[in-house]
Amino acid sequence: DEPLTLEDVVALPVAFACLQSEREVPVRSDRSPEACLRRKTDLRRRIALCKEAGMGTIFHFGAPNNAFYDPNFGNFIKGQMARCLLDGKTQEYYQRMLETFAAEYPGVDDILMYTYDQDAWLCNEFGTCPHCGGKPLHERVTPFVNRMAQTWRRLNPRGRLFWEPWELSAGQVLRCVEDLDPACVGLSLHTNIAEAQATVVADRWFKNT
Repeated sequence: DEPLTLEDVVALPVAFACLQSEREVPVRSDRSPEACLRRKTDLRRRIALCKEAGMGTIFHFGAPNNAFYDPNFGNFIKGQMARCLLDGKTQEYYQRMLETFAAEYPGVDDILMYTYDQDAWLCNEFGTCPHCGGKPLHERVTPFVNRMAQTWRRLNPRGRLFWEPWELSAGQVLRCVEDLDPACVGLSLHTNIAEAQATVVADRWFKNT
């Protein structure tokens, strides 16, 4: 029951309820009041322990949350993910979630975000989403990463958002990197074909990136 998403440790303020998706997006965590309180308490205790030891802190999450994704039975609304980056709601929703997170957990220095895996998934460029169909990934995910990073920098002037471009092709990553905001975005990199255990110094894609 460790946090995988922002939804696991914060709730959107009532004032922004209009940003919720057309259907409630499930999360994998225990939603009981006791479990929610435990996750929040654990996170605050870990932040305090890190600060006491003189360590920096980084919070890792996936966004946008599309937990239990299944192309046939999962979080689809008229051919799109329940939380679509181009639906006019999702980007502002996560900006407000990040603002809430910063207010509730002072002491977090940086954040690390997946946009695939960690229960985060995006619409398919070659699918039937009316917003994302035919739009290459860099036109969809990069503005989202930049908006989240710029929001975090505004909330924490010394902070940085690290993006882990996982589950993407080498070409997609290289194209996305060109449009990232270097003032507030960092990269968490490994070889593009497997996880960290396969990364070697001779990995040409890794060195180019």
